[in-house]
Amino acid sequence: MFQREEGKGKNKATDGSSDEDIATLLLLALSDHALWTNVELRRAVSAADDGWIPLSFLIQHSTHLLHLDQRPPDSCIVRAIRGHAEDVLEVRMRVTAPSKSAWYTQDASTSPDDGGGYEVHLKHGADALGRSRNSSRNEWEERTVYVENVPLAHRTVPGIHRFLSSLLPVPIPTLSSPPPPDTGPPPPPGRIQAITLPPHHLDRPGAPPKCKGFALVTFASAADATRLATDWPWLPRRTTVPMVHHRENEAELETKSGTKHSKAAEALQQEAGAEDAVKFGFRALPKARWDALTEEYLAYRQTLLDADADAEHPRVAPRRPRERQAETATPPGEEHAAPASNPTRTRDPGPEVQAPPPPLAPSAPYPPGCLVFVMGVH
Repeated sequence: MFQREEGKGKNKATDGSSDEDIATLLLLALSDHALWTNVELRRAVSAADDGWIPLSFLIQHSTHLLHLDQRPPDSCIVRAIRGHAEDVLEVRMRVTAPSKSAWYTQDASTSPDDGGGYEVHLKHGADALGRSRNSSRNEWEERTVYVENVPLAHRTVPGIHRFLSSLLPVPIPTLSSPPPPDTGPPPPPGRIQAITLPPHHLDRPGAPPKCKGFALVTFASAADATRLATDWPWLPRRTTVPMVHHRENEAELETKSGTKHSKAAEALQQEAGAEDAVKFGFRALPKARWDALTEEYLAYRQTLLDADADAEHPRVAPRRPRERQAETATPPGEEHAAPASNPTRTRDPGPEVQAPPPPLAPSAPYPPGCLVFVMGVH
């Protein structure tokens, strides 16, 4: 969590908070979903010596680590792993003798092929590779939800991770005797497997997308995805905080063990997260429903564009041919005279027809014919 200090120029995150953000991004970079989507990363982990991969390779090939404003020193990454991800990741330093070219080449010490530097190892990496190979797109789609109106204080990938973790119920382990270690693969390393920020039209080309308050979140289990979409449904605005989930089985847990699983700090954190969610109108939607709404919106948008194009180019209905009549003026004093056998009438010219305006291009900065005020012309 971020710790704020009072005073001018002191509202900065402590070292522990930035380490927590780095550890969160590293866990997402080596999640089962990341191994499933990133073929190069999966090959590197499977072909590496005992599963150890260079830290520099992970940083270069991970889309999650692109959300760091600037690459931190390797020492900070090592500290973050050992302080916040030690149960999932291992890190070690690899020291090798420099090659002969290092004595004669200026940039040899900074070459990525020098063999030194830090290496990262994913615990239970073989099980993670097996889960990623056996996963399908439909399974990940069922575990993905679209979230919107994320509170301002959590509009980063690590912030969304902490915020959603506070909204989900704390998993309570079984109190019976633990199963033998060889009964099956261990659970996935994290409940949240991926956080994807959809691109926005205001993003700079080639730059990683910034969080605008919405994201696609993939969970390790479909139950968490369903729970989040059920507790925070797609409603215009809610005014009540849902039941605190981590207290649902607290009485049963206390009866069996005599101790409480959740701490008071965790309870306050979850209550604060729920209050922020209500304040900003946070809501979630299954990805399948979000895809359907997106297609509906695109179809409706195309209908409006077609209607606007038809309004700019109206179709003129064909007129019936009329018999040409002599255009003779009526003499003075004969306005009220009896009509002759061949009456003459003056043809009404009708309204003046103007040429249709040119079509409006979608890329035009402003519509044609409007007044534009330009400043600073040299």
